[in-house]
Amino acid sequence: MSTMTSPVLRAEDRCDRCDAQAFVLVRLSSGRDLQFCVHHYTAHATALAPLADEIVDESSRLFQSPGR
Repeated sequence: MSTMTSPVLRAEDRCDRCDAQAFVLVRLSSGRDLQFCVHHYTAHATALAPLADEIVDESSRLFQSPGR
């Protein structure tokens, strides 16, 4: 499993659980992608980790100043 830091999620990307803005993309070994808000990713991270080929965590963008 690898972890990327380059932005790939847009404001239009939505959490698969609650429709909030997605900041985490989980690419499963099955080939399926899941998108999560930080809250739902945190709640399910332990269960998702063994199933993931890649996790793109952009939650640090929540703490950036506008325009960065």
